[in-house]
Amino acid sequence: MVVNDFFNANQWLQITIAILLLCVGGFLFFKSNKRKTKSSKKLNKLLQSKYATGFLLGLFNPPVLIYWLLVYSLINTNNIMLSLQSSLVVLFLFFVGVYAGKILTLYLYSKFSLVIKQKFENINVIINKVTGSLLFFIGLINVFKIYFI
Repeated sequence: MVVNDFFNANQWLQITIAILLLCVGGFLFFKSNKRKTKSSKKLNKLLQSKYATGFLLGLFNPPVLIYWLLVYSLINTNNIMLSLQSSLVVLFLFFVGVYAGKILTLYLYSKFSLVIKQKFENINVIINKVTGSLLFFIGLINVFKIYFI
């Protein structure tokens, strides 16, 4: 409810998210799969790292907030109080568990994506088109909600 109230109180944030969704959706939809020339080996190597890409996506991914809220609510419903007054051992175990869960999820996602890539040709083009269309559509819905509701 706190997050919902924050979004409702700050229309600039709603507009920013809608514009970002429209831009990212349009970029993914019209993105071509042509290889670019190598400009910098280190930068190119970092950008091709699946772990660095996964880390950045996990860092900026909105469902991460939902993940944290879910974990926190599960802890509170099981009568385990987690706050700044909790012991360091409880906080450490909580963060280690969350970190291990996210690493395991990222690892399984990467293995699953390799299986999909082996079974389908040009899956990247299809995924980009579908993801771009969905993000653009969600952005349009947000724009409609902001200006007409």
